[in-house]
Amino acid sequence: MLEYRVTDRLRVTTGLLRSTKRYMARREDYDFGSYSYALTHRYFKDVDGSCTILDVPINLRYDIVTQPNYRLFGSAGLSSYFMQREQYGYDYVEYNRPGRWDGGAVNKNRHLFGVLNLSLGYEHSFNNRWSVQAEPYAKLPLCGLGMGKVRLSSAGVFLGVKYGF
Repeated sequence: MLEYRVTDRLRVTTGLLRSTKRYMARREDYDFGSYSYALTHRYFKDVDGSCTILDVPINLRYDIVTQPNYRLFGSAGLSSYFMQREQYGYDYVEYNRPGRWDGGAVNKNRHLFGVLNLSLGYEHSFNNRWSVQAEPYAKLPLCGLGMGKVRLSSAGVFLGVKYGF
């Protein structure tokens, strides 16, 4: 991640993150597109998914509290997702026979500015150059993501060591 200080309290951050998201989506939350007609006789409840994603965020960070050794901040912005590898599958019963469907895509789906990023964080400075930070975040979809157009949200904590120039 790269960060550019605009003012004493405002920064712009961007970078490149790579993640793998594993999830389960209900059948009704998954968009099968033109294949929907072929599923009318297949009984299944959910779809298992795994996606490897390149995430390119553009965020604004505002330092809410600034002290000599620490800062509390909030951040908001948008991410573009570039789906590198998508894998999907489901177990089904069709005409009383069990079966399994597996499918996927490679480098097929891109979602420009399709995810809202929200976070709050704490940064502790050791000196003028070095600091550490912890930043709980949420990533909320603004559109359906991947082949199935799933509303894939995520949350976690970014932990980092920072060096300032």
